[in-house]
Amino acid sequence: MLSRSSLFDYSLYTVAGAYYCSPPLGEGFFNTSLRGAQYFAITSIFDKLIRALVLKSDPPRDWSPPITLANSLLEEFLYSGVLLTESKTWIIPRFLVAFSTGVLATTALTGRVNAEQNNQWLKFDQKVAIVWAIFRELILRNIPQSSIPLRLLDSCMFGLAYVMSPTQEDSGSPKFSRAWSYQALSAAFFRLTANTVAAKHGILTAIVQHLFFTFSQNSKQPEVRAKIVIKNRS
Repeated sequence: MLSRSSLFDYSLYTVAGAYYCSPPLGEGFFNTSLRGAQYFAITSIFDKLIRALVLKSDPPRDWSPPITLANSLLEEFLYSGVLLTESKTWIIPRFLVAFSTGVLATTALTGRVNAEQNNQWLKFDQKVAIVWAIFRELILRNIPQSSIPLRLLDSCMFGLAYVMSPTQEDSGSPKFSRAWSYQALSAAFFRLTANTVAAKHGILTAIVQHLFFTFSQNSKQPEVRAKIVIKNRS
């Protein structure tokens, strides 16, 4: 018997396949939702493939719907919205998002700073993040057609930053372990598809894709907790 999360995934796979084979439906929220389902299917299948290759079981996740859904909306606003802008009007918000991502990505590779580094005016991860944010802005301003390579770079940085997010760091996955690698790879590919969707079809489609993916991933959580409870009782 299929689990709840599998039913959700396969239902959307079917919808995505039907949408891919159907004639153009025009624009509108219905078409945006179907397109979001299509890109969700791509991301979800890649996630399942990476999980099967890297992990033997699902990593535990904390599920708090209001917080998680709000984080999904905020994440798309920052990464599919602010970070993809190219005008000078958004240079400061864009720089801040790149800087914040750079700090987390650097910390994911180097670890938390020690007490001596905490006394410094600028910590090592902040120095690297400043260099990254400036480097990114220089590429954007001076290299024509830089959107695609920047999407790739942003996705790699996001994947590393993701494993340093509070919910993932608390899971206790050691650096470069199987769980750590799975989370980084899956998050990087997700961000690459979301940014591509936003660039091609608008941020609303990216939000729909993200919400589908959030429900899919976190609907597994009750099953994981049930397995843990049964194992502990036995």
